[in-house]
Amino acid sequence: MIQRGLQPIVVTFTTKINGVCKKGKTKEANELLEFMSQKSLQLNVVTFNTMINGLCKEGKMEEANGLLELISQRGLEPTVVTFTTMINGVCKEGKGLQPNVVTFSTMINGLCKEEKMEEANGMMESMIQRVL
Repeated sequence: MIQRGLQPIVVTFTTKINGVCKKGKTKEANELLEFMSQKSLQLNVVTFNTMINGLCKEGKMEEANGLLELISQRGLEPTVVTFTTMINGVCKEGKGLQPNVVTFSTMINGLCKEEKMEEANGMMESMIQRVL
């Protein structure tokens, strides 16, 4: 892409990070994130969420937590997706933490306030499957 004179944008890199993470190659994804920073591309919350999701799926919660801190350091606001991903990652660690009705209700409430009804419905279905 660069060889053809085209400059990739944040969306391009985020898409690549997502694909690399899906293959379980978070080290390579992290290198892309660092490359983006070096090239002064404005990383956004979606990019961080994508990377956090990949790390959580691999059980790399300390690294994911580091990115959560970096989001705030860069003056960005974590989203409900950010926190939901982190909660899900912690629960998957197998340390006895499981979301309960209050956890799900809080997340559903936040999604509804943001008028993300489709996501709220999905969260409700997850709650019914896990909790009830």
